[in-house]
Amino acid sequence: MNKQINKEYRHVMDEIQLDNIYYSLSKGDLNKIKDLHYAIHAFGSLPKSIINTESDFQSKSALLIYQHETYERVHESFISALSGHYNSAYTLLRNALELLIKGAFWECIAHKKYRMHLKSETRKGNATLRKFIDDLIEKEDSEIENKLEIISTYIYDVIDFYNLNGKEVYVPNISDIIDQLAEWNMFYPLKNEETHKIIYNDLYKSLSGSVHVEPDLTDIGRRVSSNGDELFKTSIILEELDRYLDVLSKLIDLSIVIELNILDDLIKNNLEVIEKLKKEKNFFKNSNLTFTFAKIKCCTFER
Repeated sequence: MNKQINKEYRHVMDEIQLDNIYYSLSKGDLNKIKDLHYAIHAFGSLPKSIINTESDFQSKSALLIYQHETYERVHESFISALSGHYNSAYTLLRNALELLIKGAFWECIAHKKYRMHLKSETRKGNATLRKFIDDLIEKEDSEIENKLEIISTYIYDVIDFYNLNGKEVYVPNISDIIDQLAEWNMFYPLKNEETHKIIYNDLYKSLSGSVHVEPDLTDIGRRVSSNGDELFKTSIILEELDRYLDVLSKLIDLSIVIELNILDDLIKNNLEVIEKLKKEKNFFKNSNLTFTFAKIKCCTFER
């Protein structure tokens, strides 16, 4: 049995294409690769450096579930890009972006201070999400409001309730969610009027091309465009790797900004957290994560 395991293990390791990863590191922009790899881990570990108590964790848990999934997808994407699997890398980035945006949305919905400002229009005659939750609190269980404030993941029980009961409730699409998050200032320091273009048009829609496998955005299509000799062999396209790193930089910059805005109330007046952020600030500046740098300056009360 051990021989079979070892044989299969070696087979899988060969298929991971470690030589391609080495080639990307040796021929690509190593400083950019290294900085973005660090930034991915900074995004993943940031909540741990800010959240100090179980109650704080529970109060932000609707986001944190999605945040962890986001980190996993971004990291997988990064490895895929270094391996030469660009379609997979971009597809995973789109998945990661949607995960974080929806996690931020549900976290906000769990808290009354945001929910009360949720847009009230309906689509196709359906009740709004806000009205559904308000009616549930009023008619079913008045404690729901407190439960949501204390344990934000309870919002997913609320979602299951309307799913199981076949309620006709309008849940905003990704474009509307982005606009709503902008109104809640979840992308600060981005200006609200710029948010839709930057996040939806320039990032989300461009990543969707790989998800919907447009011909030029398949890996073979990319090899054709780069005049590659072997169309059916996974290979490193340095120009494509550099383009990917630019997209990753934009996504991770926005992702950390969303994290910081959601966790903003836990940062204020916490001198230990503020000092940690100050130490990280220049890294983000030097890595051209400009929105993160600006948000940290704001969090740490620097001009």
